[in-house]
Amino acid sequence: MEPKKEGLVVKFLRTYRHPFSLSEMKKVFEACGIEAEPQDIEYYLDSSANVMKLTNGKYLTHAGAFTGEIFSIMPTSAEAEQGVLVAGDRCMPFVESDRISSTLKFYINGKKIPSKIGEFDSDTAIDMFMLFGEEYAPQYIAADPANSDLDMAERDFELPNAVKLTGLSLDYLAENYNYKKGDRLLCCVSDWDKGTLNVMVLHSSDSPFDNGAVGEKRLK
Repeated sequence: MEPKKEGLVVKFLRTYRHPFSLSEMKKVFEACGIEAEPQDIEYYLDSSANVMKLTNGKYLTHAGAFTGEIFSIMPTSAEAEQGVLVAGDRCMPFVESDRISSTLKFYINGKKIPSKIGEFDSDTAIDMFMLFGEEYAPQYIAADPANSDLDMAERDFELPNAVKLTGLSLDYLAENYNYKKGDRLLCCVSDWDKGTLNVMVLHSSDSPFDNGAVGEKRLK
């Protein structure tokens, strides 16, 4: 498959948000100038990391599955004290699984939330990336631009006692949206392909997440 033509197919699978059938995908291939048999297209879809097969035989992209879905994040005490929230693995599975969390872009009321760098001990940092796999967590941490001076090969791929991590500024939310320690951030993916999310501050005083049956379901 020619790289340029395959790029069009990849773009479709990163942005299309509705269920589609194998025959509909064949039309997409044809529109991109690619001739392929149904079995080859089926193999291509089954091999794609951005597509899931539904029980009715149709397919759905991760962009279609997770765009607009709601989830919440509670900043830890260490994050609240530094005024920074590190996304780490907390946006999974809603965002692209291998996307470096420091490249995610968060918006509130149409305004981009500024980034901020915090410093954490390496054990805490690894916990923030544990869903990527314990063996891969140090690589994600080292890939953060805040650690550009960290030479993992020189250190035999061991993290130092403390590392820097890029996150969104809780100070900005405190100054402009009355964020306080104990509040949650309610998030939803607005553009899966670009890694952008919308955020709102859910104040602890009016949050249903930690109370009653709703809180029990969230914890479960």
